[in-house]
Amino acid sequence: MYFDCHTHTKHSCDASKEPLDAVLSAVDKGLYGLYFTDHSDLRLFELHNIPEEIPKSCRTADELNGKYGDRIRIFSGIEISDAAIDKYADRLYSALRFYDYDILLASAHIVDYKGKECEFSSADFSNVDKEDIDGLLRTYFEYMLRTVYENQFSTLCHVTYPLRYINGIYKRGAVIDNYIKMIEDVYKVIIDRNTALEINTAKCTAVNPYAFCPEEDLLKLYISLGGKMFTLGSDSHIAGSEGRCFDEAAAFLKKNGIYECCYFEKLRPVSYSI
Repeated sequence: MYFDCHTHTKHSCDASKEPLDAVLSAVDKGLYGLYFTDHSDLRLFELHNIPEEIPKSCRTADELNGKYGDRIRIFSGIEISDAAIDKYADRLYSALRFYDYDILLASAHIVDYKGKECEFSSADFSNVDKEDIDGLLRTYFEYMLRTVYENQFSTLCHVTYPLRYINGIYKRGAVIDNYIKMIEDVYKVIIDRNTALEINTAKCTAVNPYAFCPEEDLLKLYISLGGKMFTLGSDSHIAGSEGRCFDEAAAFLKKNGIYECCYFEKLRPVSYSI
């Protein structure tokens, strides 16, 4: 019994997946619940027509739930990035009110560093010096802390997101030892506010089904601070990847003494056994 609390459809700028295909895939995999949480990167509000795309995504979720609700529950949501940037406060206010969401995901995809924007998913880190990589990571965790401190979200997504690219693609071997205190501060805030921590399986594959975010040492840190709330998220952008490696994610949590996750309905957490 799993709920995939983080997926994307054609209403996100970086996905072309038809919502119906996602639902049929999730049904085939035996998921109990599926969330459409399309992107609202606030700095890209107009470029990607977010004020129209997010409500479309949410309405589609409700429509498909009406058709397939006897086989799987389908929920509406949104993934918001750039909430830490003051000049986008009006956009944040608008995005939070586009719909009566079931879930609000918090993330940071782009940071401002040395007067320039760095979008981690598209940046070339092959020749970036170590000092600047460290500076980018420090800025990222500063954004994350401010995001969760100043706002109330349901779930904090992919805590070590930049490492997907810095280490995963460009093999730079960056470490986050210098930022453990910042991550600890983030964890303390989300624990205090009953914000869940996502176990993100975006990089899990048949070859490496345990490539979770957060990594095990950061999972243990969260638990040691009293963290108990978790969601599972595939971060799926392609039909067929919904719920990927959730059995392994459940085993990962159980290994660390966690036997429940949660899903959200109208922003209220509901626990379930894994």
